[in-house]
Amino acid sequence: MKRLLLAALLAVPSFAVAQTPPTDAERGTPIDPGPARPFQVTPLEESALKGGLKLALQQVSRLPIVSVRLILPYGGSAFEPSGKTGLSGVVASLMSEGTRNLPGVRFAEKVEELGAQLSMDVQADAMTATLFTTKENLDKALALMASMVREPSLPEPDFQRIQQETLVGLENEKGDPGALAERRLGARVFEGHPNGRSPDTATVASISLDDVRAFHASHVRPEGAILAVSGDVAMPELSKLAAKHFGAWKAAGGAGALPAEIPAVAETGASAPAAGMTIDVIDMPGSQQSSIRVGHRSISRDGRSGAGRGTTA
Repeated sequence: MKRLLLAALLAVPSFAVAQTPPTDAERGTPIDPGPARPFQVTPLEESALKGGLKLALQQVSRLPIVSVRLILPYGGSAFEPSGKTGLSGVVASLMSEGTRNLPGVRFAEKVEELGAQLSMDVQADAMTATLFTTKENLDKALALMASMVREPSLPEPDFQRIQQETLVGLENEKGDPGALAERRLGARVFEGHPNGRSPDTATVASISLDDVRAFHASHVRPEGAILAVSGDVAMPELSKLAAKHFGAWKAAGGAGALPAEIPAVAETGASAPAAGMTIDVIDMPGSQQSSIRVGHRSISRDGRSGAGRGTTA
């Protein structure tokens, strides 16, 4: 009897709610917005280390977390030697596989113990190391980031695995309309320019561990690099930590000549963009999907029209 009474009592509110007439909000009547809240962005602070590493800080102290990006301007895919397209991606992947003092598994465990996230990425014009950590672990996490960038172990077994995984991925892309469309668009927009190159199985298969070590030695360097930070840290503390972990940083290959700059994108001649619209079709009989890309050259970072990376939709 008590159970039946309890069940009946519990059923009453739900029935009552179900029978309650809908409110204006439930009918979809717009609600007037509240007053606008002021949006303030802390000013960007900049500094630099003697070795050439630049510091850029956006201090945000709402939460005790810090986001760090180390931008390496000479590590992008546009700097790859001819015939070795895909090399920078292999280098970046291998750099995440441990350091001279911390083999792969132990390195990953150290990152996990800090509750941090640490990764490498490559675009055409830069290689980027990304770190996300709590404020209390920033010192230790920056130490791991610095060792990953400055002293990766670059072991042979991991190189072979990453190279094979890359080759398998490229083979799979041959049946992916979206991937093929992206490749074709880049080649059309930047015909004859490093920005338009894409790796294939032949170029990746030609990469050796010596190529990886040579690229890291000459292209992963402090000159022109930027340590961009946002989060709960002040510039004095950041400068001290940056000097501690990156102050003595030099390119692994020594103080050799800087890599040649990426050539300017031609505005005239064979590699200039075609007048009007170009329509390019990749026929894939039997494909269950179609993928469309529309793009053109964008502006460069210094504002010159037509010289930047392509934009797509």
